[in-house]
Amino acid sequence: STFSNRCDIYDPAINTFTQVANLPQSKHTYAAALLGDGRVLACGGYTGSMTNRCDIYNPSTNIWTQVANLPQTKEGHAAASLTDGRVLMCAGRTAVSTFTNRCDIYDATSNTWTQVANLPQSKHAHFSVPLQDGTILMCAGWPATNRCDLYNVGTNSWTQVADYPSTPVYA
Repeated sequence: STFSNRCDIYDPAINTFTQVANLPQSKHTYAAALLGDGRVLACGGYTGSMTNRCDIYNPSTNIWTQVANLPQTKEGHAAASLTDGRVLMCAGRTAVSTFTNRCDIYDATSNTWTQVANLPQSKHAHFSVPLQDGTILMCAGWPATNRCDLYNVGTNSWTQVADYPSTPVYA
């Protein structure tokens, strides 16, 4: 298989994609999220094997810079931007049939990862949505599930909420 390292920025004002600097690694099923300062964190994925490499893209300079690796090699994980500018990355697949529920928060200011409360269910290919109140909703994924959980950054805890209306094979 061939994996891509191409990156583009979408401009909704003119409904156009513009190609920017390529990712340093060709890969797929990595997770990316916006940092509080407008840069983009991209981590993990599959390059022919699973990786824990992380890079930050700076749109002002059009340059990718390698930063602290994820504590765990994985792909198919979910990332969510937190209101304080940090990024939450959760779950994913660590081997062909091995799924994890580990969650970590990345702080770009200190270039460090901190392990936080595990997602209640191990899975990959799920989705995450930052909500207006600062909590993070994580739903669905594989093994096939429609379970949804809400992460509270302040209490470092997960709460199961209403199930997603269907069970997507991949979110």
